[in-house]
Amino acid sequence: MRNAATDTRTGEFLNQKFELRELLESSEVHDTYRALDRTNASEVKVRLLRPEFALQSTVVQGFVRAPKTVAGFKHPNVAQVFSVESDETGIPYVVEEFLRGETLTQMLQNFPGGMPLGVAMAVVSPVLEAMAAAHKRGIIHGRLDSEHVMIAKVGSGSVPKVIAFGALGPEPRGAASDAQRLAPELRNGKAKPDLSSDVWSLGALLYVTLGGQEPETLRGVHTSLDELAPHLPSEIVELVERCLSAIPRARPKAAGEVRDALVAACEHMRVGETKPLLTATPLRQPAAVPRRPTCSLGRRCEHGPG
Repeated sequence: MRNAATDTRTGEFLNQKFELRELLESSEVHDTYRALDRTNASEVKVRLLRPEFALQSTVVQGFVRAPKTVAGFKHPNVAQVFSVESDETGIPYVVEEFLRGETLTQMLQNFPGGMPLGVAMAVVSPVLEAMAAAHKRGIIHGRLDSEHVMIAKVGSGSVPKVIAFGALGPEPRGAASDAQRLAPELRNGKAKPDLSSDVWSLGALLYVTLGGQEPETLRGVHTSLDELAPHLPSEIVELVERCLSAIPRARPKAAGEVRDALVAACEHMRVGETKPLLTATPLRQPAAVPRRPTCSLGRRCEHGPG
């Protein structure tokens, strides 16, 4: 049962397997906890449906549908969903990989004018690989933005990971997300997320990462990325503009096409030895990064002193 004093279930055990240790965040329909998996003594994240929604079949189905699909999907740049279960009273919960680190939103606070190209590619390229693999399997994210990219601590470095596939419900209380972060066709609630809306979200992610601000698209127009970041190659600016088109059919068809176009843009401006652009290896964050680094852009964009 819920702790009435704190409105959480911290300290409880789910099916004698998962000890709920800390409430991380709450949305209108579920609470998210840091938990201990007693079967292997590992930390996991548990998303637990609020009990008042347990008898609402539409809410329950929406809560478990996407996690059940993603549970069989493994990628080094995706936070893994381990299982979808129900507690002793029948309330469903989702067990996911627990990550330590910061969101891309938090990381971007260190780059108010947008990330240097090399740093941005080290962050966004693994996200594109993850989304390309998901789209190839027909898996839709539905709400990809900088809040749903974690820069997870792994050893002495960090690895970008996409989190919360299918997070279509209300955002956590106090979150900065709003309609501006959704593709135009999703904002009236009539259309369902699909490959094209995910592609729009990838364009918005590239825009905020490279330009330092969200695209102002609620009125159907936004500042061109080349005005915010005039140092960017035109191929990348044009790719972002295609992704952000208000007309879904004018966008790249899926994340794999976005990835390939970005690779082609980097190959076009290649300097020196060709290296893989898209990688799942840990990202090491430099203490100080010059605004315009010299980049080796064949299949990888390296950041470092100019």
